[in-house]
Amino acid sequence: MRYLVLLLICFAIQPLSAQENNRAALPIDSAQYAVRLFEGRLTRLREAVEKTDVSAMVGVYAHLLADIREEIGSVESKTPNSPRLESMLFVLNKFESFSFDPAKPEELKPYLARFDEFLALMKEERSAN
Repeated sequence: MRYLVLLLICFAIQPLSAQENNRAALPIDSAQYAVRLFEGRLTRLREAVEKTDVSAMVGVYAHLLADIREEIGSVESKTPNSPRLESMLFVLNKFESFSFDPAKPEELKPYLARFDEFLALMKEERSAN
């Protein structure tokens, strides 16, 4: 009986370790990863706004702003004369002048277009480099 339990545990663990090995073998393009991460978070924010899930909205909104700041810092350090940098800073300034109130999630809806605008800028910056 002990061997049967041990054998079942081994069979259960094997697929998990195989998945980890497959993930490690795939090369990750950090530039594309940042874009895909931003897209995923933006999708989750849209879903949270649609469902009026305030806790998810607050968390994802904070992550998106951090992503924007990180991207701007990266562009400033790599290509300080980028033509998209001014537009990126403009989008960030729009968010910094906006005070997100979780009690009024409908106020966030017009700002979703700003996130889309920044995503387009990120993609342009990646394709230019």
